[in-house]
Amino acid sequence: MAAWRHTPRQGPSSEYSSQVAARNCKKPPPLAERQAAFPIKWRETSADSVMEIMTTILPSFREAGTGPGVVCLHANASSSRQWRGLMEMLAADYRVLAADAYGAGKGPPWPVDRDVRLGDEVALIEPILARAGRPFSLVGHSYGAAVALIAALRQPRSVKALALYEPTLFSVVDAESQSPNDVDGIRNAVALAVTALRADDLNSAAQYFIDFWMGTGAWAQTPEQRRGPIAASIANVAGWAKH
Repeated sequence: MAAWRHTPRQGPSSEYSSQVAARNCKKPPPLAERQAAFPIKWRETSADSVMEIMTTILPSFREAGTGPGVVCLHANASSSRQWRGLMEMLAADYRVLAADAYGAGKGPPWPVDRDVRLGDEVALIEPILARAGRPFSLVGHSYGAAVALIAALRQPRSVKALALYEPTLFSVVDAESQSPNDVDGIRNAVALAVTALRADDLNSAAQYFIDFWMGTGAWAQTPEQRRGPIAASIANVAGWAKH
């Protein structure tokens, strides 16, 4: 299994991860032509799902193209929409599937009766991994990159390649060095966000989280139309920091 890891940087962004993943791809045909030839389709939880599997929770995902399978896993405070640009670029040569994690996009709600572990996220996307065929490649950003690592460990012979950007596997840092360590910054940001959530202040919770990753003032500069979905996903922030 080949592996490629991108050097972490301060200030992740969905746009950045898609641009870097596509950097070495050949120049695609015009957008309108690609969209007509390889339209991105939704596969959602429903009684008549295209996947007839025996499970109580079905994943939601986008799909485009034909060819070798590529599965894309998004960052936290994001969704499968993060990968639309990459999907359009790769659809002529690859079958690209982008999953929604728990509590993201059109994915199933974040469970309230238990903690969700990375292994639970992998279990959720198992039908998508099967749909991608063998072997498949995994592309992951931030939280999605951590999920991709666990998926690869569970199915090492099924994964052809890994492209990981800023994987947030905090337990690895803790295993090397107990607190105080480099994870304390995100822990403090999460603690502030959780306090804001308990006060029903979604806006402040999102500000603490986004400003930690992207710099002071980043949330204030976020376009209004993007704030709603991001703020809604921040409700899951307490679970993100447990990995």
